[in-house]
Formats: sequence, structure tokens, C-alpha cells
Amino acid sequence: MRWDSLAGRLFKWVFGWYLLLAVMVTGVQLGLEYAAIRSTIAADLAALGRSFAPGVSDALWTYDRLLLESLAKGIAQTAIVTGVRIENSRGETVAQQGTMPAADDGIGYPAWASYQFQEIPLRSSPLADNQSARPLGRLVLYSDRRVALDRVAYSFLVILINSLIKTAGLWLIFYLVISWKLSRPLTALSDAVSKLTPPAEAPPALLPPYPYRDEIGALVEAL
Repeated sequence: MRWDSLAGRLFKWVFGWYLLLAVMVTGVQLGLEYAAIRSTIAADLAALGRSFAPGVSDALWTYDRLLLESLAKGIAQTAIVTGVRIENSRGETVAQQGTMPAADDGIGYPAWASYQFQEIPLRSSPLADNQSARPLGRLVLYSDRRVALDRVAYSFLVILINSLIKTAGLWLIFYLVISWKLSRPLTALSDAVSKLTPPAEAPPALLPPYPYRDEIGALVEAL
């Protein structure tokens, strides 16, 4: 397929706009996927924190530093957690593991924050029915933005492969339809017309100008 032919120009026009639309749709898909993954990570952090909170609370109540460090290390080894901090009721860090955001680092739930985190309050178990739980501190779980980006990278690969398969199929269908239904009939028609000999007394034909040298241009030139 020649790029200066009618099929080539139609291919460039159609697939140029198709590529632009595909890039925009893929960008929206990745943005939505990234937001969904961050929401999933936030829910997983909260569930993980709640499951470890009773053990951490007991260790903090007895102030077992070795057990607190061991618990923090175990929590930090989970897939989505990149940092763990255990604080007492005065806000002092008693155990920590992994990477922590700096004081001026963006954390929280904005789309491109460096870290997202979950705070789980730690309370003592009431010794009697008429007693209430005492606040002991908090367990803070951090997840680096790279955790979400790694998952988005896999989704991007799936979307890219899917888009390439669709594009290849669409290109093949477009090429076959244009070649068989448009390009070949126009070429045959222009060849047939070019072999016709008009009578000598026939006036010159007035044809509209056509700027492209494709199948229609060959037909206009033959006419």
C-alpha cells in the first residue's frame, strides 16, 4: 500500500484519529485503575491494621520492646506495607520498621501523594465489665506510591496488548476492505478510461482539479 494512494491517505487519516482516541481512552483507563488500586490498598491497610491491633496493644500495654519490634518487623514484610510505626499515647515512637515519609513529604490520599497511610488506634483490653478501654497509642501503616504504580504497570501491559491486537485486526480489515472495494475498482476504471480514444472534434473536458496522485487522481487524468 502506497502512502500517497487513496487507501494510504485514508489509512493515515483514520488511524491518526484512532491513535489519538486510543491514547486518550488508555490514559483515562489507567487513571481510573490507579485510583481504584489506591482505594484497594487503603482498605487492605485498614484491615491489616485491625487484625494486628490487639497483639500490638497487648505488647504496648506491657511495654515489651522486643515484642513490639518483632510485630513491627512482621507487619512491614507484608506486600503492601513499606513502613510501620508504633506510637504511645504521648505520640512517641516506640517501634518502627521500613521506610517512613519525611516531615515535608506528601502523604494521605491525594492522587499523587508519595505515601498513603492508615492510623489504627491502640486500646487496652478492659479488665472488668465496668471498665472502659484506655487509649495506648496508635499503629500507623504506610504504603509507598510505587506499590500502586507496580500494579498499574501490569494493568498497562494488559491494556497495551489488548489495544495492539485490536489495532492489528482493525488495520487488516481496513486494508482489505479499501483494497478490494475501492482501490482495485478505481484502478481498473482509470485503466479502462485511459485506453479510450475520444473523437477529434470533441471539445476538451472541463474537470474539477484534484490535488492528489492516487486512484481518483489517475482516473481524473485519464478522463
